[in-house]
Amino acid sequence: MEKNTLHPLTASVPLYWMVPHSRHNTLPEAELRQCGYQILSSAPTVGVDSFTKPVGQSQFLFLAGPS
Repeated sequence: MEKNTLHPLTASVPLYWMVPHSRHNTLPEAELRQCGYQILSSAPTVGVDSFTKPVGQSQFLFLAGPS
């Protein structure tokens, strides 16, 4: 995976890291962004892996790794 942002959740992780990922998972990055999600990490071959969205005073974190 490659981090896409300097978000506090990814600030201390390396630029690239290995993540198990389901090949059956498809989350279109453009659609997630249109719905207000911030993409934290993705890879060209598998797409989005982690993303976040503030809801009220909470910060929701989504991981789209292995199924």
